[in-house]
Amino acid sequence: MVLEVTSRDSETNRRIRHAKRDGYAAAGIPVFLLIDRDRQTLTLYSEPEGGTYRLDTEALKGFAAWLTSRSSGPRRRSGGGGRRRRG
Repeated sequence: MVLEVTSRDSETNRRIRHAKRDGYAAAGIPVFLLIDRDRQTLTLYSEPEGGTYRLDTEALKGFAAWLTSRSSGPRRRSGGGGRRRRG
């Protein structure tokens, strides 16, 4: 399985959406997940055959926005965080 996240650069986006996707299919990678930050979608490509994927399913509209909003760096827990033992 391969996971790619689109870039803010249009040339990189084109390469991920087409050339890299087709390359993964040609290599027989069974599943390719594409998180598209611009379209805010997650697309699942599967069943590679003849250098292309037979199935592509767009799922979870808005998922990419949720994911990328949480990738801005490590988060700190507030409060005690965790269980306390009773003695």
